Amino acid sequence: MRTACLLLPRAGSVAPTEPGPARLAAQVRALGVERVVVVTAGDTGLPDGLEGVEVRRAGTWTQLLEVLPDLAATSTTLDLLDGSLVAHDAVLEELLLSAGDGALVAAGTGHPGELPARVVDGRLSDVAVPTEVAARSGAADPGAEAGDPGVGGAPAASLGGPTVAGALHVGPGAIRPLQEALERLRGSGTGPDDGDGPFGSGDDDVGLPQNGPAVPPDGPSVPPDGTGAVAWLVRALVRGGTPVGLVDPRGLVLRRVGDEVQRDAARRDLAEIDGEAGRLARAVKARDGFFTTYLVSPYSRYLARWCARRGLSPDQVTVASLFLGLVAAAAFALGTLPAAVVGALALQAAFTLDCVDGQLARYARRFSARGAWLDAVFDRTKEYVVYAGLAAGAVRAGDDVTVWWLAGGALALQTLRHHLDFAFTVHREAREEPLPVRDLGDTADWLADRTATVAGAGEAARPLARGGLLGAARRLEGVPGLRWAKSIIILPIGERFAVISLGAVLLGARGTFLVLLGWGTVAAGYLTTGRVLRSVRSRHAPAPAASPQRAFLDLGPVGRRLPATPLPGAVLAPLTLGLGIAAPLAAAAGVMDARGLVAGVLVAGLLLVVARPPRALDWLVPPALRAAEYGGLLALAWWAGSTAAAVSAFVLVALVAYHHYDTVYRDRALGTTPPRWVDDALGGWEGRLAVALVAGALGFPAVALAALAAWCGGLAVVESVGWWRRATG
Repeated sequence: MRTACLLLPRAGSVAPTEPGPARLAAQVRALGVERVVVVTAGDTGLPDGLEGVEVRRAGTWTQLLEVLPDLAATSTTLDLLDGSLVAHDAVLEELLLSAGDGALVAAGTGHPGELPARVVDGRLSDVAVPTEVAARSGAADPGAEAGDPGVGGAPAASLGGPTVAGALHVGPGAIRPLQEALERLRGSGTGPDDGDGPFGSGDDDVGLPQNGPAVPPDGPSVPPDGTGAVAWLVRALVRGGTPVGLVDPRGLVLRRVGDEVQRDAARRDLAEIDGEAGRLARAVKARDGFFTTYLVSPYSRYLARWCARRGLSPDQVTVASLFLGLVAAAAFALGTLPAAVVGALALQAAFTLDCVDGQLARYARRFSARGAWLDAVFDRTKEYVVYAGLAAGAVRAGDDVTVWWLAGGALALQTLRHHLDFAFTVHREAREEPLPVRDLGDTADWLADRTATVAGAGEAARPLARGGLLGAARRLEGVPGLRWAKSIIILPIGERFAVISLGAVLLGARGTFLVLLGWGTVAAGYLTTGRVLRSVRSRHAPAPAASPQRAFLDLGPVGRRLPATPLPGAVLAPLTLGLGIAAPLAAAAGVMDARGLVAGVLVAGLLLVVARPPRALDWLVPPALRAAEYGGLLALAWWAGSTAAAVSAFVLVALVAYHHYDTVYRDRALGTTPPRWVDDALGGWEGRLAVALVAGALGFPAVALAALAAWCGGLAVVESVGWWRRATG
């Protein structure tokens, strides 16, 4: 059950004004949250008989800590909201209906009542509590006067740096950490009548929690609002090592209303700021490619809303996008200029719908693991069949068989780039330093630069500024227009489909493939260089006991049974690299044919498996094995010289790439990988390459490539589709 908990101010403090708790409770219920619980010591301000709303009495911090564990234990998700919040539906929807498992807190927008936060490398690492801000500002009684400027006598935004508002979402995966955080909070106090501890709750008749450490009688008082309670809960989570993400209102309203002035300002902003336009804008990715951002999203978002209002699902739009991709491929396969124009238009329409399905999912909050899988698989399918259509059309128009090899090279390069992305993401997540576990009562200086340092467990604050090439790259990111130049260089899908559409009409298939290969190589080199530099710099970061890359090696029975080598990685790694470079050079110089090349890369890949490279660079191993297999299969097709071999190699690489993508998608979505019997039956990368090599040596590579394609397609695709249907219900 999804539960939202509204924390109302105590009796005698600034009263909630209209729009207030009644409006907020109605908004939350309208979003589909099954249970709304209002926690207060006094009058709720809610109309009687409001459906789906219950009231819990809690007048002290200690009493609140007795209510929340029960709510957490009976909820699948739990949202804690300051009852005086005013917000657009779109912001609450993104926070409360998040598809993620973790915890999220609303980022502040520079208004009164927000609390300072420390954000490091995009991660929330700490949050101030009201008494810390009050002590720093020197306010005598920040809650006594109408027009209260905010916690601590001044808006938190005036203290500089990021802030958080009083809205916390706890997803299914963060419920247990929240329960542990509540235990820590309860164990840190000395009882409801003792104000000496860090969480002294004061007298029972003062209303809702004091929201912070006790302060001397002559010190500043603190307005006991729900935002302060939320701040303590967020602090307990992050100081307990649980990551808490940030939801940016992105121009919409989400703020605490504490008096007439703030009420009027909130009403004015709610009326002036178009919430529907904001919701539509939030359906678009905050960071996307240049082509998508400026040439597709400005109109695709309206198509997404049109689909939502007619009850279409994201999956239906995804299927329509695939259909248009198949139409484009069929048009390209005709090999004429008018057909190429039709194919280019159909491909752009397919890409538009590819954007629409994701925007529709975000706009309508309709997320699913199956939908994400369908979107990813159909994206790859569209691209592969378009490559095949271009190659078939070129041969039909009189080009030679080598265009199929170029099509296979473009397919292999793009797949390799994706696997570099996947591998580096896994590597970065595995080596990411966990949030340090710290004492809840530690006081931080919230006037310090909260974006420049982070305190580690038992160590001094570590500056984040970096020098050298990486530092220069980070500084250049602030140059106007450079971010878009970078996004174009890496050739994202929007730019890639634009190249295919324009190239098919203006350059023909061969010219299009050459542009894709050249641009893709530059993009891969640019990204990989930066990632290698970052990996080397972080080589002293803590690493998991077992490499997380092992699941992505795609080893068959032979590869898994390779004995551990007595030679150190420092010896094997250069040997592997040398062999991997020497074999292609020897083949290019005519010293040996493609069969020798494939034998060389096969041995180099097997050495790489047992070499155990430095953990900082082990993320390069799976992409290197992908390059060895794809390159080896295409090289054998080149050596065979027949159309049958070239087409069979293209299809085989596409199907093997599907298996590799499927492995990654299962891991990222549901934390699992294909069963071992599938890898054994498919032979692993080394088994498939060895079979193709032996067939080439015996003189029938085309037959072997076709047979392997049929086997991989019949097993990997059928097993994958069946598994996803069962796993996602």
